[in-house]
Formats: sequence, structure tokens, C-alpha cells
Amino acid sequence: MKNEVWDKIAEFLKELRCENTERSSYINLPEYKSAVKEKGKQIERFEQILPELSKTQREIIDSYVTSVEKCAEEENQQAYMQGMVDILLLLAAIGWIPEAERLKDLIENLW
Repeated sequence: MKNEVWDKIAEFLKELRCENTERSSYINLPEYKSAVKEKGKQIERFEQILPELSKTQREIIDSYVTSVEKCAEEENQQAYMQGMVDILLLLAAIGWIPEAERLKDLIENLW
């Protein structure tokens, strides 16, 4: 039951992080915009050589790209959750929220 609760919380946080890019608090870094633009250029180059690759080569590349994307997604989720934990600790340290055992339990149970 405990893991199910944290899985649901992680799923909710992932949705919260990804859904509304029009909200006023959304951070849109220029470096990210630049990286997306560069990725688009690289996709075009990749698609040009793709027909020259064998089926096996395409499958290997597809598997690798899927793995890299999954890793990046999980890395982003971890960074997001780390930020949330850090802000909770900061708020507790300055006395804005009580530093209760429940907060410590929450943090310990996130991983």
C-alpha cells in the first residue's frame, strides 16, 4: 500500500510539472529553447541517413533513443522532487512550517 501511495504522488507531481506551460509561474529557460532547436536540427540530419541503415541498425538506435529518453524523464522527475524536498526543508528551517516527524517520514519515504 505504501508504494502505491508514493507512486500516485509521483504520478500527480509529474502531471503537475508537465501540463500547464501557460501558467505565470512556468519557467522557460533560453537554454532549453536552444536545446530544443538544436534537437530539431539533429532530427532532420538523422532522418536523412535513416533510410541508409539496416533494419537491425534502426532497431538498435531506436532502443538506445528510447532508453535515453526514459532516463532523461526520470532524471527530470528526480530533480523536480528534489526541489520540492529542498523547499520543504527550507520552509521548516526558517520556521514557516513545523519540522515534524511527518515531514521527515515523507522525505525518507520518497525514495
